[in-house]
Amino acid sequence: MVSPLQARAVVAALALVAAGPWLRAEIQWFDRSFEDALSTAGDQDKMLFVYFWMEGSQHCETLYQQTLQSPPAQEILQSFVCLSVNAADAQQATVIRHCQVSIVPSMFFLSPQGVIEDAIMGAVPTNEFVDQGTRIKAGRDTVSELRGRVDSGDEQALLLLASKLQYLGDQAGFRRIIDTIRAEDPLGSTLAGAQLLLRDLLQKVAATPAEGASSEDPFAPVYEQVTNSPFAEVKLEGWEWLASQEAQRGKTAESRQARAMAYRHAPEDRKEEIGLRMVQFYFLDRQELDRDEKKLMREVASKIAKEVERRAKKIKDPNDPNFVSDEQKSMAYSALAQAHSVDGKHSKALSVMEKALSLSPGNGEHERAMRAIRAAAEE
Repeated sequence: MVSPLQARAVVAALALVAAGPWLRAEIQWFDRSFEDALSTAGDQDKMLFVYFWMEGSQHCETLYQQTLQSPPAQEILQSFVCLSVNAADAQQATVIRHCQVSIVPSMFFLSPQGVIEDAIMGAVPTNEFVDQGTRIKAGRDTVSELRGRVDSGDEQALLLLASKLQYLGDQAGFRRIIDTIRAEDPLGSTLAGAQLLLRDLLQKVAATPAEGASSEDPFAPVYEQVTNSPFAEVKLEGWEWLASQEAQRGKTAESRQARAMAYRHAPEDRKEEIGLRMVQFYFLDRQELDRDEKKLMREVASKIAKEVERRAKKIKDPNDPNFVSDEQKSMAYSALAQAHSVDGKHSKALSVMEKALSLSPGNGEHERAMRAIRAAAEE
């Protein structure tokens, strides 16, 4: 029986006959049972993608119409056997129980053996779906890949696996890993043990009521643990937490310092992400920046823009994990424009910001930054 979502897909396809390449990427929803879908996935050597939805859910409608119907998402989904499941359908109880569905919309990725490898929860935008789908398709940071890394002695993968299991609803699996870490490394001499000690401390500090607290800074133990940790991963997680929390309590200078430290300790594959956040926050605080902060902002933004341009020229295959999308280019140019503005280079800032907006028209963050840059140029 054709589901309402499948029916809408047919209508959309008929309405877009002239789109040519778009239609070639149309999702082929599997129309038999969950068990048959797993069997077909095995025959085709593909993973099974299961989309859970409910009639009347605005979030489900948004995800389907704006994300899953987009050409980039449909292109990714050609790599999976796709099954659409109404989470309110009692006849679908087997797959619903198997995936422990608790929210809609949700999307699960299963091996042909039925092992839940990963999931995407909620009405995520297209770029996030494509990024996550590409990662899962490549087998990066999935349950099986993380288990393999743990078995080979990768300490960093242990807590990643625990978090993944918790995200997928496997509370028993999550708890087993956590209890094992606590029992085997109570002092945090390993990376996993140190990360767990930090998270315990962050939860304790976050739960401390602001009123009636002692005169000692409640964040002092976090600063001490992060500063003294021998693990870059612990330093990064701690500094990112401090950056967020210091901003929330109005200590913007301390937040900027924490963001700079997070960038310093970030691995290469996260430098761009963390650097962009740092530049955006510095731009919001542009009236308070000292000379060293302006210099750091300029250096980080310039490095990101150059790296993005280098990858964009070198990598043309959109399936390559290092491929640079227009959205990524626009974020890099926006950061560079903000740095130019803070340096007082207003004409250059406006020109680069226009380039960012041309790559991502209608981007609210870019438009707000452009207004601020124009205002600064007119002062």
